[in-house]
Amino acid sequence: MDFWFVTQLILSSVIGAALIALLVQLRSRETGTAGHDALALPVWSVDGEGTVSARNTACLRLGNVILPKGPGRSELDGQWFEVSVHPDGEGQVFTAVPLDGVIRAETALRDFRTTMSDTFAQLDTGLGLFDAMGRLQMFNPALADMTGLQVEFLMRRPGFGAVLDALRGKGMLPEPKDWLAWRRMMVELPMSPTASAHEELWGLPGGVTYRATLRPQAKGAFALLLEDISTEMLRSRRYRADMELAQSVIDTMEDGIAVFAESGQLVLSNAAYAALWGHDPGTQMGEGSIGKIAAHWREASAPDPLWKWIEEYIETAGDREPWQAEARLLDGRLIACRLAPIWSGATMAAFRPLPPDHAIPDGMASVTRHKAKMAG
Repeated sequence: MDFWFVTQLILSSVIGAALIALLVQLRSRETGTAGHDALALPVWSVDGEGTVSARNTACLRLGNVILPKGPGRSELDGQWFEVSVHPDGEGQVFTAVPLDGVIRAETALRDFRTTMSDTFAQLDTGLGLFDAMGRLQMFNPALADMTGLQVEFLMRRPGFGAVLDALRGKGMLPEPKDWLAWRRMMVELPMSPTASAHEELWGLPGGVTYRATLRPQAKGAFALLLEDISTEMLRSRRYRADMELAQSVIDTMEDGIAVFAESGQLVLSNAAYAALWGHDPGTQMGEGSIGKIAAHWREASAPDPLWKWIEEYIETAGDREPWQAEARLLDGRLIACRLAPIWSGATMAAFRPLPPDHAIPDGMASVTRHKAKMAG
């Protein structure tokens, strides 16, 4: 359901009722009550003593109902009307404009708001809906719980700027260097004709982190969403700490190490690898696919089908046997290459410079053996 469409329908109906009543008043002045019979709206006249003195045909069709004594909404013969009263000499003229369509729209709007409120109440995300003037129109319990703002304050429909001021007073905002400039930016941002979603991370005391999002809605309205991502941020920090620890460990190793995920993407390399191969793929981790890195190995070494086999080995899923071979770099150095599957389909490639005239130790799988295995 379109909330704004229903709201506009109700407003249009109410305004229409007022205009019709005005036209009836003007017609009364021009033609008297006799001219009301041509109207499809119930119209009746009341004399100075409050007695009904005349009814038009539409009013008579309502039957023997008790006509209202004043303006407002009334139910007549099972139908709802908006009754207007206008002076007519010593008496008054009453006009009843049908409101059944408006009542249905209001009921639908009320049901819609109730449904939305019930839905919002179940969300862990704090949600506040603001109209085009920047005033709070709806909020869920999570918003009050997460911000510590009083429900009474939120129910007064404060402006967005006032909400930001209250959050600052509660210590629920990271203090920017220039508070006034930041506040002005946040208030004006959703009002811009080209407004788009704006997201910020609010780091708060006690290790709490909120993701705050301003999201434009229809008709100039906008929503404020607050998500508690403290656990996510804690996991991210722990992951980074684990990665830094793993990096520091493999950087102490003499072998050049490169670790590839099951997809063939580089996930880790050490300082010895960068020194051996003359490049550090860790600085461009997103571009470190086995295809690109194997191309670098080919360029830095004598022609050898070994690199194609290594590339195929790393891209092969499932169980694999570790194997070793050796290759010659363009500067004449001989290096041992060792491949081994590790956890979750990943592969470790290790490279070690060998002394001149080095012979492959007994038991080391040769390139020829690996070639035969790949071909078989």
